[in-house]
Amino acid sequence: MSGIHHGALILLLLSLGCGTGVQDRGAAQARSDRPKSAPTRIIAAVSGELTGLNYRMTNAAQTVVVVGIKETESLVNVGLTNLDEKGARRPLLAEAVPSTENGLWQVFPDGRMETTSTIRSGVRWHDGQPFTSADLLFTYRLARDKEIPSFDDVAYDAVSSVEALSPTSIKVVWKQPFIFADSLFSNDGVVPVPSHLLEQGYVEDRSGFLDLPYWSQDFVGTGPYRLQDFVRGSHILLNANDAYALGRPKIDEIQVRFIADSNAFIANLLAGAVDVNLNGRMSLEQGINVRDQWPDGRMEIQYAGWISLFPQLMTPGPPIIGDARFRRALTQAINRQEMTDGLNAGLVPVAHSHASPTEPDYKALEGSIVKYDYDLRAATQAIESLGYSRDGEGMFRAAVTGERLETELRVTAGRDLTTKSALAVANYWQHAGINAQASVTPTQRASEPEYRATFPGYYMANQPNDLGIGGIGRYHSSKTSLPENSFRVTGNHNRYMNPEFDALIDRYFSTVPKQERLLALGQILRVQTDQALVTGLFYNAGPILVSNRLQGVTAMNQAWNVTQWEVRAG
Repeated sequence: MSGIHHGALILLLLSLGCGTGVQDRGAAQARSDRPKSAPTRIIAAVSGELTGLNYRMTNAAQTVVVVGIKETESLVNVGLTNLDEKGARRPLLAEAVPSTENGLWQVFPDGRMETTSTIRSGVRWHDGQPFTSADLLFTYRLARDKEIPSFDDVAYDAVSSVEALSPTSIKVVWKQPFIFADSLFSNDGVVPVPSHLLEQGYVEDRSGFLDLPYWSQDFVGTGPYRLQDFVRGSHILLNANDAYALGRPKIDEIQVRFIADSNAFIANLLAGAVDVNLNGRMSLEQGINVRDQWPDGRMEIQYAGWISLFPQLMTPGPPIIGDARFRRALTQAINRQEMTDGLNAGLVPVAHSHASPTEPDYKALEGSIVKYDYDLRAATQAIESLGYSRDGEGMFRAAVTGERLETELRVTAGRDLTTKSALAVANYWQHAGINAQASVTPTQRASEPEYRATFPGYYMANQPNDLGIGGIGRYHSSKTSLPENSFRVTGNHNRYMNPEFDALIDRYFSTVPKQERLLALGQILRVQTDQALVTGLFYNAGPILVSNRLQGVTAMNQAWNVTQWEVRAG
């Protein structure tokens, strides 16, 4: 209470007496005069303009993916579960994550499964309506609708039915084993949508369903923040959700700005006009440059995929690439530690396998991974043992035909890191005596299915390295580009087709008990690395730049703990 207010109150009491009613009125007036603490606000940025707030739908509708849309969606809408910064699954709107241990995940001898989920008490949409099993049933219906592919998710192909046991509980019946059954209706799957706002529009006009204003300016979710304003071409404004199931966020307001140009983002960051980027939106090199000139902030590293080399194993050129001994020698001839030290300032480890050291179960898998350290002498000796000898210029030639050993390393234009990496690998191979040429393919040509699939030697790309269908699952023969599928099936870049390897992948994705599943995954990694089916260079890392005033932000699964973010005083 200020001195002026205190003095005024004393004079009032002296003039009117000290009756109880006067004291109460005076105390109430004094409380109302106290200054209220200002709301806490932060400004985040994404790498382009958001046209909507549903991750799947927005990215499907735009030619350029907006980096950060998934994290933005997680601010305003959440599902039953999510992943924390270590990749462990946690309950959100559900009371618990289904597991065989808690009995919510049952596996039957014939391969069928059932999972049961119960919604937390009191969960509501931002408009105040209860979040119920009806919303999950409608989301399931939407995800199964092939006429609206934006919401298509492979998980639902394994689902036989979804049944509401009560307004807050559902049972999912699975027609076959699926190891990610606990991720259904989550932010890394298909996040639930409100049936009371969307089902009528869906039934009446499916052709216009995705054009409803709900997806942008009228968005209603269940997340920690609710949409206050959607300014196209500029930003969205989010306010803390007082009724959020896991508690009100500590930060009152988040503005998410649309900044497509990385230089403009950096300028805003250094000027104090932006506090954090949602998802990695620039190269690690740019992030390091910002970090070194930004005393008011810090850099966290987010891993997203790996930079890797895929040998052509269906129509290899030269044919010796089909020999695992030669592929191992090529791996040994690359100084991958030197590469990542130079390109990533030593902040990113060498990628010895598809599974990165950040995986929660990496220690259990590491013993299955065959690692190849840089050893130029061993590499050249191995090549010599395959029937090659050096000519006067130090390049290998076939002993029988005299033909020079040469290959092409193809990389798609448009990304500085992969282009630099391809040039470095070609240089290492040339130093080892192989006439290797890096070929930078224009993006338009790289989009031609047959050309993309039939590279002769090696192909370099940044690819997913998760342990799901989009990561490990892409090495299955069914993902191979072939003439009979018009080269439009993608994923299995090296076109390695082996029924026994497919059986390992199938077993992995159908084995629910964790220890047995990890054994299958370990066998997959053993074959991959022993046969050098793919050569990882290093994991792809993106910088998360965070102002020092903002505390609690993690790089991986960035928005998982947004309720605990807070602004440091002072």
